[in-house]
Amino acid sequence: MRYMLTGDSSTDWNRDPYLMIVDVSDPLNMSVVKRVKLSGDCGTFLYDSGRLYCLEREFFEVFDISNIEEIGLLKRIEGYNG
Repeated sequence: MRYMLTGDSSTDWNRDPYLMIVDVSDPLNMSVVKRVKLSGDCGTFLYDSGRLYCLEREFFEVFDISNIEEIGLLKRIEGYNG
């Protein structure tokens, strides 16, 4: 399988932001594999060696995504405002 990672956030205050993992093996038939609730609207993502780094205005999160079925939050750093 081939995956795409994207953020799913909305300006609608009633919706929580999510990280979406999408199977793009067949570009004409893409499907959402998993949605993971995020703490905030992560505007910047970086993937490196099975880790996903998510930067939000006031915090920074690191997820282990080496196994798509078992995505987990490894660390959250509060007070970041870079």
